[in-house]
Amino acid sequence: MASASTGGGEAAIGGEGVDSLRNDACTVAGLGDLEKLRRLVECEGCSVSKPDGQGYYALQWAALSVRPAEAQYIIEWQRCGDCFGGVVFVIVLVLAEVELW
Repeated sequence: MASASTGGGEAAIGGEGVDSLRNDACTVAGLGDLEKLRRLVECEGCSVSKPDGQGYYALQWAALSVRPAEAQYIIEWQRCGDCFGGVVFVIVLVLAEVELW
């Protein structure tokens, strides 16, 4: 189960300890560590186009956690709007609504 926010701009990644997931692109995107996200994707081959165990994508975690830099990186890395089944359009609208994009 995931909640949209914990109040500090961080999504709650329910059920699993954050420390055990720090090498997961979904978790890192939600936590807002852009440099580590880049390293995981570009050097270690982690995918941002596969959902986590809860069915959420790294892009969704970035948006839920209000992490526009990470969301933009993921969108640019994928270079296509259909890679996430329409999720990109909705996330861009959400980020625009909170005036962070």
